[in-house]
Order: sequence, then C-alpha cells, then structure tokens
Amino acid sequence: ARQPGLARVLDGLLGFEGHEFYFSRHKELDGKTFEEALYYFPDAVVLGIKPKDSEKVNINPPGDSVFRPGDEVLVLAEDDDTYSIKIPTKEELEGWQRPKDESEIKTPHSTGVRTPERVLFIGWRRDLDDMIVQLDEYVLKGSELVLFSQVDIKSRTKSMEDGGLNVKEDLNNLTLKHEIGNSISRRHLQRLKLESFDSVLILADEQLELDVTKMDSRSLTTLLLIRDIIHRNKPSTKTSMASQFKSKVAQRHSVCTIMDQESWINDVLRGESKKKSGPKCTIISEILDPKTKLLIQSSSVSDFVASNELISKALAMVAERQEVSQILQEILSAEGQEVYMRPLEKYVFPGESLSFFEAMARCRANKEILIGYKLYADPDSVVLNPSNKTEKIKWQSSDLLITVAEDD
Repeated sequence: ARQPGLARVLDGLLGFEGHEFYFSRHKELDGKTFEEALYYFPDAVVLGIKPKDSEKVNINPPGDSVFRPGDEVLVLAEDDDTYSIKIPTKEELEGWQRPKDESEIKTPHSTGVRTPERVLFIGWRRDLDDMIVQLDEYVLKGSELVLFSQVDIKSRTKSMEDGGLNVKEDLNNLTLKHEIGNSISRRHLQRLKLESFDSVLILADEQLELDVTKMDSRSLTTLLLIRDIIHRNKPSTKTSMASQFKSKVAQRHSVCTIMDQESWINDVLRGESKKKSGPKCTIISEILDPKTKLLIQSSSVSDFVASNELISKALAMVAERQEVSQILQEILSAEGQEVYMRPLEKYVFPGESLSFFEAMARCRANKEILIGYKLYADPDSVVLNPSNKTEKIKWQSSDLLITVAEDD
C-alpha cells in the first residue's frame, strides 16, 4: 500500500514465469569484490554472495566484500542457463562505475525527508494484527493507522488480542484509530476525508470469504468510489460540477452519454484522474480470484495485489528450492534487504540519458542494487533484469527505479 506498483514487481519475482533467483559458482569471481561483480553479468542482476562454509545468503553485502574460492553468487535471471559471466574491459568498467571522488557524482535534487504517515485499512480480516505489526516497523513514529470496517470496535480489539497484538505495548510508531462504516457507501467514505491519507489499502473482507467473486466485486466497487470521491473533491472539479451535471442531464437519452459514462468509469478505474493531477494518496485493492486479476489487467488497473496468487507462487518456489526461502523471508519483511520503488529524481536527472549499468552505479552510491525500472511511457509494464544493460535510456521524471536496499 505504501509503494504503488510494488505488487507487480513481486508478481514478477515470485513463481516460475519471468525472472527467478539462482545460485552459481564462477572461478572468475575469486578475489573479486561484490561491487565489481555487479557489472560482470550482462544477462543477470547480481544480488548477493553465498559463502562456501555457510548456509546464510548475504544479500546486498558491502561493496568491498570479496568472493572466496567456493563462494556462490546469487543472481536474478530468466533461467539458470540464460546467463554467464563476461568481465568488462577496464575502460567499460570505469565508464559505468561511479567516480572515485564522491564530489564528482552528480546528485539530483533531494526527494524530501520522510515524515509520519496516515494509512487507511478498509475491511477486516483475522490476520490483520500481523499486518499492523509489519506496518509499524516500516513507518516513522507519529504515524497513524485508521481501521475502517463494519466490525464493531469491541470485536476488533478481541480479534487483535487473540492474534497476540497488544496495541498499547507492541506498537512503537503507529497510533490506531477506529472508524465504523460501510465500504460501499459513498456517504460513509466521504466522512473519512480520504485526501488526508498517504495510502489506502482495501482488504478482502472476511465477512465474504466464502464467495471470492463477491469479495472482489466489493473491493473494486470501493476502489471506484474512493477514486471518484478524491477526484470530485479537487477544487477544479468542484467548480465545474454544476456544468457537468447540466450537460449530462441534457444528453441523458443519447448514446454519447452512455459512452461518456463508460469512459468515466474506465478513467476512474485506471486512475486517470490521479495521473493528471497527482494526488498524494495511493490506493491499493486486494483481490483473490485470478479471473478478477485478468479482468482488471485488461483495463490497465495497476493498483491491486492478488494476495492468494502471490502466496501460492512463493510456496511453490520454496517447495522446489528450499534455499529460496531465506531470500523471500528477507525481501518480503521489514527487516534486512527489501524491494523499493524509488522516484527517478533520487538518482537520475529527468531527461538524462543513462544505461542500466550507469544508473546502477548511481544507486550504488547509496548502497542500493538496481534490479529494474518502470517507465511512465508504459505504466502497465515492469522491466526486471533488462536484456541490454549498456543501451542508453532517456529517463523521464515520472519513471521509477526498482532497487534492493536495507531501508527506506
């Protein structure tokens, strides 16, 4: 919910389609540093080191960590036979890597200091206590989580306590606030002042867990309502509301009106109003039915997470290769290395032309590993482990860099 587009990245990392995690041994890496190895695989992204005498995988270790004889390299690749080592020339390496003198590095303008967040969870599920604990580890002290559902507060408190969560003792950064209401009631949603939230997560409500189709329908209805409420609450939208209403009434019997309504629904569903005005509120909807996923993908909806499918993919990967378990545990939890969607301006100037390897070097200045990107020109596509890492890309201000880093 805090990082729009992350669900698509995780969908690409989990399962057996697309890119996977592989371990391999390369004698050429003996004596080389992790920093050097990052540029030795044109068809893979180097993520870590698995020491010969240890079962622990060091994801994103310090750049000066040295490969010893017998150590394996952890990479992200399309398949175990699609990548090989290719040591670049000294000139190529110097061209990609950051300068020795830190003062020579161009630093794009700051993306701002982190501040406490306001987060809204809509719906109720029995494992919500685990989600709250995880969120508490991600956010800064002073952040607020609002829980909105039809479940009464007494039942909520009991459910969280049964799950082992003592709100007063276990939460260090979050303050909980309870709101009761119907998630498909416009009046109830408007009461929440949705524009004040940094992120909204629409949960698959457990009250409908026996019918995933109804559950998904309710979640998407809530998504539509929230986006429309935020869109209509903008000053520019409010001023033109009356004229829009008159126009629609005058044409209510025409085919054009039907087309306008369909277009409006598609725009709201795709978040077109968000793209044009850029509200700060991020809205993510959880879905359960794979058929729903196919439906909304065809409508270019990016703000959703297919939770059941992600869990199934992760379990399948661990069942086939147990060593992957440690990697998933680390990148999917608040501790250790995680996957982040970084705004372009953190490392690259808008309009600047850099190759993937050159952008990697910018990220390494902050001890992050670049694993892919999401281009604004193709918002429905996430590129992981690009095939041509030396090809120049002209970056735009709304592009996102996908990195592995220790913290936010």
